Amino acid sequence: MKLHIEPILLQDQSLSSTAKLLYGAMDANKDEKNICELSAQELSEIIGCHRNSVVRAVHDLSCYGIVEPMKTLSIKNRLKYVYKVLNEEDLINKWSQQEIENLMDKVL
Repeated sequence: MKLHIEPILLQDQSLSSTAKLLYGAMDANKDEKNICELSAQELSEIIGCHRNSVVRAVHDLSCYGIVEPMKTLSIKNRLKYVYKVLNEEDLINKWSQQEIENLMDKVL
């Protein structure tokens, strides 16, 4: 499997290497709607870490707005999480908007 990690994420020193690697795994396994449906256990097996490390990395990525966890139901009608993965253009747009809002808050 070939992983692609957006350069803007690689340069961000506030994200752990696990979070960056997890983003690459999610990005490589997303569908045409940018949704990754792999479980935390499946993702942990792909990147070679413990499931709890994936849960922490998902939390970090979601706090930064890089990945958006969404609740859905499985085929067996059980709660499961899927993840919307933002690409570089979406990330830049989102972070630029946040910076503008922060600047506006300081001005007002």
